[in-house]
Amino acid sequence: MSTTFPDAHIESYADKLQLLDRLVRNKNYILGTKPVRKRIRQQHTVCVPNDSEDEVSYPVVIMINSASIEGAGKFSDLVETHFRYLNPVTRSFDFSGSNSEVFEAVLTSMDRISVSLADRVSRMECWTGLKDEFFDNTFNSMSKLIIYPCKLSDLSANFDFLASEVDFLKLLHTLEDRKGKLYYRNAYQSWGFNAYSFTLDELLYIAYRILLEPFLKCANHRRSQHTKKLLMNRLASFLFYIRDSYHPENPFHNFRHAVDVLQATNYFLKRIATPDSQSAHKFPLQFTFCERLALLLAALGHDMGHPAVTNKILSESHSTIASLFQDDSVLENFHQFEFRNVCSALLHVNGELAVSEEVWETMESLIKSSILATDMAKHDEYLHHMEKFDPRGILKEERMENIRFLASLVIKSADISNVCRPLQTSVKWALSLVQEFAEVGKFEQVVVNGSSDRTIEKLPFDISQIDPDSAIEKVPGLSASEMFFINRFASNFFLRIGKVVPPLLFLHRELTQNTGFWVADEEKKAVIEKSV
Repeated sequence: MSTTFPDAHIESYADKLQLLDRLVRNKNYILGTKPVRKRIRQQHTVCVPNDSEDEVSYPVVIMINSASIEGAGKFSDLVETHFRYLNPVTRSFDFSGSNSEVFEAVLTSMDRISVSLADRVSRMECWTGLKDEFFDNTFNSMSKLIIYPCKLSDLSANFDFLASEVDFLKLLHTLEDRKGKLYYRNAYQSWGFNAYSFTLDELLYIAYRILLEPFLKCANHRRSQHTKKLLMNRLASFLFYIRDSYHPENPFHNFRHAVDVLQATNYFLKRIATPDSQSAHKFPLQFTFCERLALLLAALGHDMGHPAVTNKILSESHSTIASLFQDDSVLENFHQFEFRNVCSALLHVNGELAVSEEVWETMESLIKSSILATDMAKHDEYLHHMEKFDPRGILKEERMENIRFLASLVIKSADISNVCRPLQTSVKWALSLVQEFAEVGKFEQVVVNGSSDRTIEKLPFDISQIDPDSAIEKVPGLSASEMFFINRFASNFFLRIGKVVPPLLFLHRELTQNTGFWVADEEKKAVIEKSV
């Protein structure tokens, strides 16, 4: 046994389906189980919400008996692709022979991996490909995922297998049964949506409910040879994959942010599609079902695999991923490249596209341009283009150009709309950004400046439970930080958005109301400082 793992937990499974069931129900995954007493001497296992948002800071070694498991190599690839958050190290060999060298190599790898995954800065190094060659070869760093992408046929086949063998819908319905569809529908249909009031399990379910209707309509399940339930289960499988591609300990760029942006995008699209209360006219430019699905998907995946560092650091550290994209929108290009491949696999059911080639080309183009629009370094370019935007173009070429730009405006609005959420919610996002910027600073000190101090200090309170007054008291620089962002990026942008896309005018009103709180705090501090 490895000296680093004297208490290593070992489990064995008779076949790959048993292993899959275990991985799906891992405590850091979804809906863990616990025994509870019901009357005397009776034990029942019930599903409980998973509120764990810890990263797995150790390797999970999976040894597959190639003599008894058919397709062991492909199954190994499936595990490493779909459960990458577990830091899987898979080895496939014949258990009946002498494999002392294999075991020794695995134990050596476990020792080395465990030490380097123990602290968060090291994990961030592994994700960005800035650790060393061993980790680049062992794990899926950003650059490795671009240089050696998972083949579409393999990824699609993985979804085919998982959707047919694992009942993801049963897991989701457990949540549905606990609180009911109406509870979640009321939450995600409101601008008061507070993503911090839900577990990751619940956020996954909310994403599923938002995407289900446009996905089924786009896939045209009534004419499809595939059953509605199979398509529903495939969508659920896809959502599990996307959730686990986000790093849960990222303070801001995590799955919670992804679903928050998805909910905001869905909310905006519904407002755009609703006739004006006074004129009874709709906004002149409308999305088709498949264009709407593409934009909703882009919202969910726009930060997929985000390593919680900045483009600036990736360039200054001369990372491989920065050179691959020539230091241009590095993170955004990584997200769109990875995510488009996964979306294509979602829509390739049993090797065949669920939509026409023409529709998929439009969707893929829309996903790419929408995700690239979230690069804040290009923010002013979109502001400038807004002056020339005319949503009334009727020619096919004009319409597609306008649809792409409108989609970019919608996702940009959603991406930074946390400053427009009700103040009780907005302040939580502000605090999460403060924490992430602090971690980015520590990472920069280590990677760029050569510091040996890898200690990251966390905010000494639960962000999800804090109120605005307590927040500005505990984090004195919070108001200044928010006002910088509002003045530099948000205020003028949302003012112009309201003029160009009137259904989104409410965002500037919400922002103005929140700004009053931050300004009042800044003025109060200025008075106190002046009197001292």
